[in-house]
Amino acid sequence: MRDNELTAVFSADDITANAEAEVLKSLLESAGILSFVRHVPPTFQRPGGVRLMVLVEDSAEAEALIRDAMESAPGQVPN
Repeated sequence: MRDNELTAVFSADDITANAEAEVLKSLLESAGILSFVRHVPPTFQRPGGVRLMVLVEDSAEAEALIRDAMESAPGQVPN
């Protein structure tokens, strides 16, 4: 594994999910996990979207924080 390798811990194929990605980014940063939102531009074949990126070594903790936040969010429909 290379140093500073990134991975997506949240993705949405709709650019309107940007607000959700930004909220999750704030959650991760409050836990000391550096993250950034990557915007995926639309193309002829796909609508675009957003990806929340973190370092690979932080991904397990980030995914757990996001999962806990999604499960405890009011008004969420269970999967």
